Amino acid sequence: MAEDFTLVITRTFPAPQDKVWSAWTNKEELAKWFCPENMTASVPEFDFQEGGAYKIVMTNDKGEDHTAAGVIETIDAPNKLVWTWQWVDGVSSYKNKTKLMVELKEVGDGTEMTFTHSGFESEQQKTDHNKGWSSAFNQLGKTLS
Repeated sequence: MAEDFTLVITRTFPAPQDKVWSAWTNKEELAKWFCPENMTASVPEFDFQEGGAYKIVMTNDKGEDHTAAGVIETIDAPNKLVWTWQWVDGVSSYKNKTKLMVELKEVGDGTEMTFTHSGFESEQQKTDHNKGWSSAFNQLGKTLS
């Protein structure tokens, strides 16, 4: 049996669920936060529908692009998103296709986000992605406040 290297991050944001949903599903809003804090993001492709393709480019301070792409598999507005995720550039050593799932629910005056990234090939890959996602979610929190 293969080992399960799945990353789960839960964060609560002081924002209504529809605002958090929009941050995940609006191309312009994604570009504001969808990268680690020391990078900038652009979203050259974002066909927001089930079966639609997306591409996100994260650029570091050296000008190196890290590009991820995939397909949106499930849209259950405003509660759940499922995407495939794959690095498609020469910078990342991780080439395997993985899966992202975002689940949102109202809690008090805010929104709880449970983010699951599955399909990693190693504990190191999971750890590396945890650093990036945690930093990106710090940026998401700033854009929502």
